[in-house]
Amino acid sequence: NGHLWTGRLFQMSTLVFLWLLPLGCAAVAANGVNGGQTVEYIKLKPGEKRVINTDPVFEFGETTVTYNVSTQPGYVLTAVIDKLMTCEKDKYIKFEDQSGLNMGEYCNKTKLIAYRPVVTGERMVITVYMGESKIEDYQLTVYSDVEPRGPPPLPLKPQSKCKCGVPAINKETGCGKALEGEIPWQVLIKARYGGRVHTFCGGSLISREFVLTTAHCLTDTPLIDLVVVMGTVDRFDLRQLSGIKSAEIHEDYDDHTKEHDIALVKLEFPVQYTDNIMAVCLPMRISNKPLTGEEMQISGWGLHDEEDKSKILQKGSVLGMSYLSCFEKYEMAIYNQMCADKETGDVCKGDEGGPLTMVDSGVHYLMGIISLPTCGSPMWPSVYTRVTGYLRWIYDKAERKLCFK
Repeated sequence: NGHLWTGRLFQMSTLVFLWLLPLGCAAVAANGVNGGQTVEYIKLKPGEKRVINTDPVFEFGETTVTYNVSTQPGYVLTAVIDKLMTCEKDKYIKFEDQSGLNMGEYCNKTKLIAYRPVVTGERMVITVYMGESKIEDYQLTVYSDVEPRGPPPLPLKPQSKCKCGVPAINKETGCGKALEGEIPWQVLIKARYGGRVHTFCGGSLISREFVLTTAHCLTDTPLIDLVVVMGTVDRFDLRQLSGIKSAEIHEDYDDHTKEHDIALVKLEFPVQYTDNIMAVCLPMRISNKPLTGEEMQISGWGLHDEEDKSKILQKGSVLGMSYLSCFEKYEMAIYNQMCADKETGDVCKGDEGGPLTMVDSGVHYLMGIISLPTCGSPMWPSVYTRVTGYLRWIYDKAERKLCFK
């Protein structure tokens, strides 16, 4: 690792030491140093990884060590906790993303979920604190993706002729039955069993040829048995439907955690846009917009009581939750999932795959895909796949046949 360098800064009340060390070299501190903060800067190339072991500076008393990790723009950092100290006397390891968002504080007595990977964007800040108790060993592995995950590079600029995100009926977000043409990108994926067609999942039309839904909607049913219904709010109206030509399920989808719960469906034939059929916009222009506290719209034909699915498409609004609030509920450490708290509605079984949208400057953008609905539980918010984390994946899998507004 001789070609890589880390900058290291150790601060005390009256002394400042600065070292430039090649990766893998330990800092040497003077004996008797007590209290302070060490900052280490780590720059990773795409595909590169770094193992972080217990810092010897902890031998000199109560100290905080911060690792500022970065990689090239568009790439994603992942940290895996290999070994973790106990929680006694306020010891912790804390992770923050590039915006300073707290991804959680971990210790191995109360946060066993911490052994799952922590994923951020191109920057990650890791803070380790030992308190006044004896030093304990920890080990982290941080690595950068081999391939970029961020939004596709320019020239994907807004296109004036791009038709998406503007419905024929543009009502204020509310709760209840949707009108024809109000959510024209909402589709219904149905399964054919024994000569009958049954409601299966939702989805969002993102172009004339492609629909976004969840991976778990497509894993157990042959594509030949699925049809996509569009252009209606009535789930029994089958006048406009299409077969599925192909489907791309995310290659890293985890059925247990629902990580990477996203799939791209290619319709058998391109659709014609009407007042009742229109694509929703992908959030290229607002990919960095914070969603905490933002009002967003949900929709679907899922259960509206304990047994019955809705005949007419239902809509509601939710509020985006912070990553930390979501983590505290589920102890998830997955960057590309998000939670939303019910405001005038919530999603339920049968709504999976459907849209979570936000209006910006009069245009509707697809911010999430319904992944884990909780049916209005007062304790558990519903979980969505965060679309902004998969823009490059979507663009590549859609054969670059997408436009952006």
